[in-house]
Amino acid sequence: MLMGISGQVSKTPISNCLLPLEVDWTTPIFINAYGPSPAFKDFIGKLDSIGNADPLINWKLLNIPPEAVELRITFSGLAFPPSNPSFVQCTNAMDAFNP
Repeated sequence: MLMGISGQVSKTPISNCLLPLEVDWTTPIFINAYGPSPAFKDFIGKLDSIGNADPLINWKLLNIPPEAVELRITFSGLAFPPSNPSFVQCTNAMDAFNP
């Protein structure tokens, strides 16, 4: 799962798909700072038998600075089979607002 604050209009080419997320300066911060974290339950892992996942954000654990309150954050994911990690598929985007 990846995130950015620049929206989903400009798609980012990744391998053989277009990620519906404009990668920006927040994307590497999210990857490095939060990665596998209790704040992001089930953001990294496996899909169920029909290809769904249920990631959850615990906003209270993120310690987001006051200037980021009510900021729109766009999430999109990458999925690939373990047997062929070069075959990347992009998920749909989802926007969340920091309460």
